[in-house]
Amino acid sequence: MPFLSLPSREVGLLSKEVLDRSSSIRLRATGGSMNPVIQHEDILRVAPKKTAIRLGDILLFQNEAGRIIAHRVIGRNASQHYLMRGDANSSSDGWIPDAQILGIVTGIERNGKVTDFNTFRFRYVSSYRVLRENLRRKLAAVLGQINRGINREKGFNRTTVLSGLFGYLQHHRPGEGGER
Repeated sequence: MPFLSLPSREVGLLSKEVLDRSSSIRLRATGGSMNPVIQHEDILRVAPKKTAIRLGDILLFQNEAGRIIAHRVIGRNASQHYLMRGDANSSSDGWIPDAQILGIVTGIERNGKVTDFNTFRFRYVSSYRVLRENLRRKLAAVLGQINRGINREKGFNRTTVLSGLFGYLQHHRPGEGGER
């Protein structure tokens, strides 16, 4: 089946129109922000957002600049805004309002094979990815606070603290009860 190539803004308008009518769409992915789950040239299967959006879901949304993006939900708030991030990206896309969400990516087609994202295995892996990202953000915040506190109190920096930690870990192993 041939694919129609349109500017992103027009793809967003057409996608929204089709998905608002409760029909599914297929789009070709470009870029690598969702590697390894979604790769460049994969075909995305996108369904209307009929069910509640959950952490770990991959959503298709249109950003303020008009770009169509498929990224994972890593947070949500009470005012129906979703914190989105590509799995291969180091930073989030920020909070995306529900009005910019076009649909839910339900699977991909790659090399003639279909991967369904609604399986238990995929949801489990997605939950792990979200948990890992949330822990990474919280750990970064705590380390930042520790670093600022140490700098104020003793003039140390994060490098000094991490060097000390790694030195300790080289000579101590959990459960061994002492130095090697």
